[in-house]
Amino acid sequence: MKKVEWLIAIFIMVMGIICMMVSATSFRGMSFLQLGQSVGTFCIWFAGLLLMIGLIYIFLKHKRKP
Repeated sequence: MKKVEWLIAIFIMVMGIICMMVSATSFRGMSFLQLGQSVGTFCIWFAGLLLMIGLIYIFLKHKRKP
């Protein structure tokens, strides 16, 4: 797959995860500010996870080169 296709696939997955998270938290009677805080916390955890995966990928990619 090309890089653009990967970006589109990742974008669609992220949008789906955000939609599921918003619908799951909105039924708990949360205010808009509490919902924003939950979304922010989720984004920080998701960014951390992506950073760890990226660092592992870069480490393994450089390790294979002779």
